[in-house]
Amino acid sequence: MMIGRRAWPHAELAAAIVNDKLTPAEKKLVHDHFWIYGFKVVKTQLRTGELVKASLAKGRSVKFDFDDHRLLRESEEHRDELAAEVLLLAVPFFFQNVRYWKAEKGAALTTYFIGACVMNFSTAYRAWAKSRDRRWLTAYQTAAAPWLDPNRSLAFTDQVDMAQTVQQVFALAKPKQLPILGLLYQGYSQVEVAEQLGLTARAVEGHVYRLRRQVVLAVGAGKITPPAGFTSVPTPEQAKGPVML
Repeated sequence: MMIGRRAWPHAELAAAIVNDKLTPAEKKLVHDHFWIYGFKVVKTQLRTGELVKASLAKGRSVKFDFDDHRLLRESEEHRDELAAEVLLLAVPFFFQNVRYWKAEKGAALTTYFIGACVMNFSTAYRAWAKSRDRRWLTAYQTAAAPWLDPNRSLAFTDQVDMAQTVQQVFALAKPKQLPILGLLYQGYSQVEVAEQLGLTARAVEGHVYRLRRQVVLAVGAGKITPPAGFTSVPTPEQAKGPVML
């Protein structure tokens, strides 16, 4: 394995890592080598779907939302994002567990490293999907659910027009979400809602996030009718639930 200007036999490099025999400069070179190598391989396997199949083969189930296959197949930007999430977990995992690699079993050290990527893929995917989902909701929630924004100022006529929609949202809300929604609709901020209900701000944020998602999906599925002027919402196809691969 050529790293920098030195050719490392796999067993020798593994021993140097385990026994902490690398100089600081060598550590950086080795770290960078596996990161660059892994980034290329993981991106390819995300495009082909191979990484998902390998994760499932290891018993680590992965749930993909409606268009993740397409995004990862067609978008290099999304592959870059998820590959980085994978490597942020896989690189330290590899260095902590390289002691368990055995040359006599026949797998190259690089193969063992990709195995570390597979082992950490499901966790990385969940983090990436959650972040992407929040960005997707941010793009749509103003159009689909402006009534959940406590900072939005509405004229009286707008409030009247929204009355039916608001009733539908209240009917959709779960019991724990109702008091939060009620206070938000009265104009309380999320911090004030947390104080009123004895919750943490993070707990309120989580409830509001889940409620926004429910509303966005309900609007996209035609279960909630947005008031006039607020019809730019996801299509029913986009709003489908997750599927198991």
